[in-house]
Amino acid sequence: LQAGLYQLQYAIPGAQSCGDSVFNFKVRVKEKPNAQISGLDSVYCTSQGAVNILVSPTGGILTGSAGVLGNTFNPSAAGLGIHVIKYIIPNSGSTCSDTAEWGIRVRLGLPVSAQASDSVVCQNGQNISLTGSPAGGIFQGPGVAGSTFSPSGLSPG
Repeated sequence: LQAGLYQLQYAIPGAQSCGDSVFNFKVRVKEKPNAQISGLDSVYCTSQGAVNILVSPTGGILTGSAGVLGNTFNPSAAGLGIHVIKYIIPNSGSTCSDTAEWGIRVRLGLPVSAQASDSVVCQNGQNISLTGSPAGGIFQGPGVAGSTFSPSGLSPG
């Protein structure tokens, strides 16, 4: 049914030989909003900055564990683990309540850095070593093999 006021009736046919006994009453059907959360991914790293939480319709209450401040989620403040963000539209005179939930997993985000043993090399010059932190990463790009960069055969630039 659509939102509105509906007339209902309760009847007992032939009650006590006096004909039908009838009671009329009204029921109001209120609109149920569709609470929604969007603009978020399901996985973040602790090294990522705060992200905006989009909600609709407006006017509800955004709650969650650590990391929720206003309409933002900060993975670093939230910390490692699974976090649930809730958007609650409270019951009002014209609408019913509704709740949306969004689960986010926060993983450890390590600061990443890399460097070359020399930042300027000659075309067809000697290979240079590449190091990265934390260990276990993969170097990629033209002239890269493992943790070595070879300028041989590359154009200057």
